[in-house]
Amino acid sequence: MFIFLALGALIGALSVIFFLQNTEPITVMFLNWQLEGLLGIILALAFASGVMMTALFSLPSLISDWIESTQLRRRIKLLEDDLAEAKKREEGAKFVVHSNLAEDQTESYKVSN
Repeated sequence: MFIFLALGALIGALSVIFFLQNTEPITVMFLNWQLEGLLGIILALAFASGVMMTALFSLPSLISDWIESTQLRRRIKLLEDDLAEAKKREEGAKFVVHSNLAEDQTESYKVSN
């Protein structure tokens, strides 16, 4: 947790230094649209818009992976339940076999005596 806090403080400090060193006013034009502002702020907005576009384009993949992960967790739970049930049946079968063997041995002991 401390590492993330320290990293955030470092990034914040570097951002402030970047803004203080890039205070020239500039004009950005795109088609019929025009934006005037400080170089540091314009660059930060361009960076932030790139981050947002990347997040938006990766969102379908993230949702797909999340759905698949949920389905796989559900499948694992069902398989674990099936395995536990099979182990219980196996233990029950072993008990029945051992009980039958014990009865057979008891009967053969009675017959021989």
